[in-house]
Formats: sequence, structure tokens, C-alpha cells
Amino acid sequence: MPFTYEQKEIQGEAAAQVTGYEGEVSRLRIPEQIDGLRVLGIGSNAFSWREDIKEAILPEHLRVLGGFAFYNSKNLQSITLYDGVEDYHDGVIRHCKNLSEIRVNMTRENYVLVKALLGDNDRMLRLVLDTKKETICLTFPEYFSDYIEDTRARAFHTKIEGAGYRYRECVTGKGILYQEYDEVFIRASSYDGPSAARIALDRLMFPHELSAYAKNRYEEYLRMEMESILPELIDNRQEDVITFLARRDLIGEKALEKGIFLASKQNAVSISARLMEAQQKVRKPAGRFVL
Repeated sequence: MPFTYEQKEIQGEAAAQVTGYEGEVSRLRIPEQIDGLRVLGIGSNAFSWREDIKEAILPEHLRVLGGFAFYNSKNLQSITLYDGVEDYHDGVIRHCKNLSEIRVNMTRENYVLVKALLGDNDRMLRLVLDTKKETICLTFPEYFSDYIEDTRARAFHTKIEGAGYRYRECVTGKGILYQEYDEVFIRASSYDGPSAARIALDRLMFPHELSAYAKNRYEEYLRMEMESILPELIDNRQEDVITFLARRDLIGEKALEKGIFLASKQNAVSISARLMEAQQKVRKPAGRFVL
């Protein structure tokens, strides 16, 4: 087996703690057991500075994520894990600049882990929570932090730009403050178009604890910005999202015309058909005049 490990006692059990992987791998799936030992830990720097890993899937019974385990794995795009991790060390996914999705199987309602994961990376992240009842998707924009020297006070002050930090504050160790999350949208929509579109789409498609007021605000934003949003959805072949928007009548006539042209140009046949169906709904025939 290409995984390297060391035997350690974790929570009173003789277990395997993974220390690395020999060779190259794009889809890293860490097994539940190695040599008869349950994999309960991933060691510090086990997969740091790697350029080959694009997806990481961690075992269900994992309890320890060592410091900087995936640090600067610059091509890592997604990580999937269970919320049974109780010992999360600093820097696990820090400087993973292409990381875009974190998926957590919520079997214990461990929001301490969720908060730690989001706080460990400042990029735009899509958080997917698979709970016992439903799937919840939330987008967290990126943010930038810097230190500014105050020479008079002989101190440094932290300067934060972007809405991402404020969005992350909506996640606590006890849960997610959905109403507060929705209220931050006014900041994201004012200067971060790509993030704002993704936030609105996720909240409408996965409307956990979504108020009528927030729903209307998200829909209004999408209608207003659809001419710039739809081309990206077509480019990425996100037919499920386009279908959702069409059924909700969130694509205006101008956006539909441009979208049909683009989809036809790209030979996206099914998307083009979906948009033409939506166009027929928008172009309702005028009523006949009767004396």
C-alpha cells in the first residue's frame, strides 16, 4: 500500500496515523484501515507542499488532523471529511489556493470543526453540509488581511478587506447563524459579483432557514445581474442551475436571448433547448382584441 503511517495510541486505541503517500495521486482516498489498524489520524505535514492532489477524501472514523496536513497543496480543489474530527490542528488547509469546496458529513453536529475549517483558508469556499435530513450549501467569499504599522502607538493593526471574514463570523461552535449570514449579503453584492451570485444561488437552491425577505432579495439580485451570471453558467455547463433559474422565472428576456446565442455557439444543445423553453414562457402571446 502506498500510504505511509505510524502506529499510535489515539483515544485509547492502537491506531494508524497516516504520514504520507508514496508516488503521485490526483484523487487521494485515505482508507478506513491500514494493516488491520483503524485510521484515526493524519500526521503533521503529511500531504503538505504537494502538487498532484486535486481531491482528498478522509476516512469516517478520523479523529486527529495534524498541523499543516495539506498545507500549500496548491492544486487541491476539494476535501471531504466527517465531523468526527475532534483534534484539529492549525494550518491544515492553509495556502491551498485552488481549494473551492469543503464537504462535511454531519453525523455529530460538530460545528467547532466547521468553524475551524473555514477559518483556516481565506479563499472563496463552498461549504457543503450533508446532514441526516438534508444537504446545505453555503458560499463564503474570500478576504484579505494585512498588518498596518502604527508608528506613534508602536503597534500593528489588522486590516481586513472583503466580505469573507464577516461571513465566516456567522459560523459558531454551536451552529450557523443563517439570518445573520443572509444580512451580510448587502456587503457581498456591492463589490463581489462572482461570490454574490454563488451565495444567492446556493441559498435559493438549498433554502435552509431562509426567510421570505431574504429569498426575495436574492431573487431580485439574480434577476438584475442575470445577463452577466448566465454566460458563466453556460460556460461551466451548469444545466441544473440554469433549469432551476428558468423554473423560477429568474432569467429575463435579454439574458435569454444572449444565453441562447451563446449556448448554440458552444453546441450546448440541452441548455439551448432549456433556454428556448423559458423564452416561450416569457414571450406570452398578446390577447386578442374583441369588440
